[in-house]
Amino acid sequence: DRDAQHSSQDDYTIVTAALTISKASSVVSDPVNGTTDPKRIPGAIIQYEITISNGAGAATATSIAITDSLNTEITEGDIAFNTQFGATAGNGFSIAHPGFSGGAFVEYTNIAGVESPARGGVEADWNVTTSNVVTITNIQLAAGESAVIRFRITIQ
Repeated sequence: DRDAQHSSQDDYTIVTAALTISKASSVVSDPVNGTTDPKRIPGAIIQYEITISNGAGAATATSIAITDSLNTEITEGDIAFNTQFGATAGNGFSIAHPGFSGGAFVEYTNIAGVESPARGGVEADWNVTTSNVVTITNIQLAAGESAVIRFRITIQ
């Protein structure tokens, strides 16, 4: 029967990534008080922590790039990235990612102005390409996963 009275319906569910990002900072130590009630004074070491989470039931987020400019925190000059984040000299950056040994923190280096090699596809660049800017690229997070980026600076 060709009376044009027939129809068809389909439903499509589109699932997207549901990313949330938070940033916090804390004073690790200062030259006057050490680690006991440290203040944000010249010579103090500040730790920044950026957490990226993908919501439960969301699609996998790929090629996530985080750029964090610290220029608003700095009135003049450049920050000094503290390269003693880990136990090894030159390690100034730490990232916890589900793809790294069960989510363990992995240290990145910034020795002689050379950015870190990619680890698990994740690359880190701080104060190399752009002054006072931290850039992390190629993060991938499945539903319910999180990555944490930590770095330290010394107040000038």
